[in-house]
Amino acid sequence: MKMKNQKQIFYAATCAMGLVFGCQEDVQNPTAQLSPLPQLKRMEWLTLGQTATFSYAADGTLRTAHYQHAAGTIDREYTYGVDGLIGITSPQSLAGNSFEYTAGRLSKMKRTVKDGAAYRVYQILDYTFNAHQQLTQLRLYKNNSSGTELLYTSTYTYISGLPAQIETTSPTGSKLLIKIEQYSDEVRYDPIHFVDPEVNQLYPLYNLATLRHLANWKKLPLLFKLYRYHQNQPVLEKTYEFDYTIINGKLLQQRCRITDVETSAISELQTIYHY
Repeated sequence: MKMKNQKQIFYAATCAMGLVFGCQEDVQNPTAQLSPLPQLKRMEWLTLGQTATFSYAADGTLRTAHYQHAAGTIDREYTYGVDGLIGITSPQSLAGNSFEYTAGRLSKMKRTVKDGAAYRVYQILDYTFNAHQQLTQLRLYKNNSSGTELLYTSTYTYISGLPAQIETTSPTGSKLLIKIEQYSDEVRYDPIHFVDPEVNQLYPLYNLATLRHLANWKKLPLLFKLYRYHQNQPVLEKTYEFDYTIINGKLLQQRCRITDVETSAISELQTIYHY
């Protein structure tokens, strides 16, 4: 089900901070506003030799994204309901994503795979919020013929309204920790391209609810670190550093640097945004 170029495109998208989804107002952000956002036309990932072009409906919502890579192409199609995004599908994949809302608030994301004429749910993200509309817990389940099994629970800690720590724990006791140490200057963007169709290691940060929250605050992660627990102590595994070119609140360029602490390997990615 996983294609090599899909993984490459998500790596690009994770670092790309792409811009194409309308957000809901966050009552905790005094600077949040509903004015139209810059409409992104094209993205270039210079390091990977990839491009993406976007098409929009008359109401300004993203409808299709076309990713071009030397290994092939991927198209994504987006559908919407009263409360916002409800589906992401691709003609090149049997897998897709659906989003559910309760009382206007995102409550679940379901990862599905086509099984005959119907879609079967095999992963579920379940969102829990506090009275301030902040995500407090995110549970990841797997679903199969034996039933639904909890895989991980992520718990969120906020400082001054922004996520500062996300601790992810499995029922067996394994733990991961994401520490967000710095945020960007004010930047206006839409978060949909952070949301990878597949659930990867960084999903506790790059999920739709967290991304909406950050977009409402007009912030992007500038520096965060990934820790894995050993003998109940967090051990630094990777460092993610970003360098943004932001002019008048518009993101024009980004450099992403990922350092693997154990191997000292460094990955870098440069992304250009066209409006």
